[in-house]
Amino acid sequence: MNGERSPYVLFNLSVKHRERRFSSEQISSMATYLSGERRLSVVLLVAPGDSEMERMVAMTPELRGLPVYSSTGIRPLMQLASLVEGALFAVTMDTSLVHFASATQTPVLAFYAELIMWKEWAPYHIPCGVLLTPAGRSISGIPIESMIQKADEFIVATFPGGLPAISRSL
Repeated sequence: MNGERSPYVLFNLSVKHRERRFSSEQISSMATYLSGERRLSVVLLVAPGDSEMERMVAMTPELRGLPVYSSTGIRPLMQLASLVEGALFAVTMDTSLVHFASATQTPVLAFYAELIMWKEWAPYHIPCGVLLTPAGRSISGIPIESMIQKADEFIVATFPGGLPAISRSL
């Protein structure tokens, strides 16, 4: 890796377990915050076959203009690793994307449900921001204001000189 980051933030929307899934309101608000207030290009990541998330993205006006990536092809894990490695940072709930980010040295903003032993699966030796749910609540129960506050803290800590000047187009 050459140390340079491309002008996009990777925002993972897919996860198998309900208690670890973002709500549509959280997704819309976080994407609007990142692309609007922070003026970052956002790429939405949807797992192949996650038709529920594909429908939600298609039906949400704030998300319609954002590029959506769904890994397919002969080597989907290599494609995903390349996408993660090229990102300025990744936003995800507790999924394997945290491990891809750790392996590629990509900063990550991660959200964990208190329902699991999160420290065992935390980002490893990379700049990160972690927000846990209140005890016994799912990720969709995290207040949007808390998510945005954590994102602000993460961005300031990870990019102390400010975000790199980036183009809004991919």
